[in-house]
Amino acid sequence: MYLVGHAIVGFLIAYTISKKFKVGGISFALVMLIACLPDIDIIFQSLGIMSHKTYTHSLILSATIVPSIIFAIARWKKVSAVTAFVYSLAYVQHIIMGDIAVGSINILYPFGEMVVGSGIGYGTLAHQTIESLLLAAAAAVVLNRTFKKEQPDTVVLLRYNNIDKVSYLLLIGSLTVSFAYLLYGVKILPRLFIETDLELAVFIILHLSTMAWMSFTMLVARQSAILGSLKSTRSY
Repeated sequence: MYLVGHAIVGFLIAYTISKKFKVGGISFALVMLIACLPDIDIIFQSLGIMSHKTYTHSLILSATIVPSIIFAIARWKKVSAVTAFVYSLAYVQHIIMGDIAVGSINILYPFGEMVVGSGIGYGTLAHQTIESLLLAAAAAVVLNRTFKKEQPDTVVLLRYNNIDKVSYLLLIGSLTVSFAYLLYGVKILPRLFIETDLELAVFIILHLSTMAWMSFTMLVARQSAILGSLKSTRSY
């Protein structure tokens, strides 16, 4: 998947779990940022440190080391185990949901080789349709929680503390860089993963729409936090 797709899937999974099991204290901005984290190896690849889809995309390492680190931090920060699980799942789903659903990946790296994939090609219309539908679902969630009159648990979705602020900025920055990087790749290697003008158009619309959705979510969360602060001040 594109980076935007990984972020959206992470958001939808976290939202579903938080709603189903009444889990509070989840930073959805941080969830989306963690969901994108495995692709940091693209930076390492450009520096000659490691190849893309290797160590940071190892299902074995991700399912063992990453949760251990997150749970240790959660214990230190006194975050609930369920919340820590959601953050861990955000990372692991990048591989299970994103890189297997679209394209393929060696799930046994670095201990063996078992390449698994759905057969859906990266950058194809089928791939981009999936991500567009996921974006529509995520947008529907945010719009529903934003404009619904009775919102007893909206604060869970629209929280905006320091972690959220930093996460949103890093996330939007990462998606912008990813979009520019991929667009540049299309320009210098026109048929690398985008084969038709329609695919290119959907690619651009998908990325711009996702960044618009994310910016809207951030602004609504910020406004909600300001209003909440004003209400608290008036109550005193």
